[in-house]
Amino acid sequence: MGVHRRRRNPVPGDRHPDADARRWSRPDDSSGHRVDHGSLSADKAGVGSAVNDTTRELGGTLGVAIVGSVFASVYSGRLGSSAAVSALPEQAQATMERSMAAAQQVIGQLPQTVIPDVRAAVNTAFLDGLQIGSLVSAGIAAAAAVVVAVLLPARAKQPVPVTAEQAKSEAVCA
Repeated sequence: MGVHRRRRNPVPGDRHPDADARRWSRPDDSSGHRVDHGSLSADKAGVGSAVNDTTRELGGTLGVAIVGSVFASVYSGRLGSSAAVSALPEQAQATMERSMAAAQQVIGQLPQTVIPDVRAAVNTAFLDGLQIGSLVSAGIAAAAAVVVAVLLPARAKQPVPVTAEQAKSEAVCA
């Protein structure tokens, strides 16, 4: 009733106002995609696409695993060292260390007098984990950029095709 639904198959010629901006923000138009496919001949494009997909999947999986582990380690460590959380029963502490959502559920069941200190400890632990996880991500990205800059071969120069009209105008000028 009040739900906005987008058309799946727009009318030909019907352009979205942000069509040009969307064109440049598609994942397939990322600079890495253009680099790996731009340096391959047409007969090797399938292999290049497979390598691109594999590295994207592997990188995403490893990224989630590494950053998630760093975040979880920092979050549970900071929460465990908090005086406000340490004063709670062990079962509540263990539940809170599992996740932020579980911590919020525990906070909802605490006496009003301890809620502000415990909530502040949980928020601080979460933000510390997020910050260190982000720094690890930035470090990995910077290291990858250095490796790519050192190891990626220069692109082969592609000859520019000359049209018949250009050849004719060059012959007249010569």
